Amino acid sequence: MIQLISPATTPELRDSPQRRKIVVLATLLGAFLGIFASFIRHFMSLSAADPEVAPKVNFVKNALVTDFIKIKGKIFRK
Repeated sequence: MIQLISPATTPELRDSPQRRKIVVLATLLGAFLGIFASFIRHFMSLSAADPEVAPKVNFVKNALVTDFIKIKGKIFRK
């Protein structure tokens, strides 16, 4: 048994996701991540040119690539 206490009314103010805020925040976050990634790539390329640091940079690159391949294999194997 359902009892109607009061009829539904339309709200005075519209309540929904604020699309403008979401778009602006996503754009700023994307720009920040892009700039951060370019700094990392620039640092890695400069470090790879240094003979003292080059083996460490190559080790990190190889470790990241092998981990990525393992993760990709686990995801697509399912």
